Amino acid sequence: MLPAANRANRQMALTQSRQEFPPERDALRAASDADLMASLVEKNADALAVLYDRHASAVFGMARTILRDRRLAEEVGQDVFLLIWQHPSLFEPSRGAFGGWIL
Repeated sequence: MLPAANRANRQMALTQSRQEFPPERDALRAASDADLMASLVEKNADALAVLYDRHASAVFGMARTILRDRRLAEEVGQDVFLLIWQHPSLFEPSRGAFGGWIL
């Protein structure tokens, strides 16, 4: 488990990153999850950031519920978004919503 100071610094960094959107990311915030995944095919890092902001807490929550370990749940969350970045074509919008697919 991270010491309290490290957890606080990490939380502050995450909060800052969510508040400081570049103008091009603001436009992406209105895009659907499927459109954002299509942008990932072109390696659009801003699209990944928007998807992360939308779904990271659900991924972490599901992982923490299953694993009952905060550190492992954080690792799973990182692995999930790394996999999405590396293989965005795994998501097929015709098979269902992104929110259900990611979990």
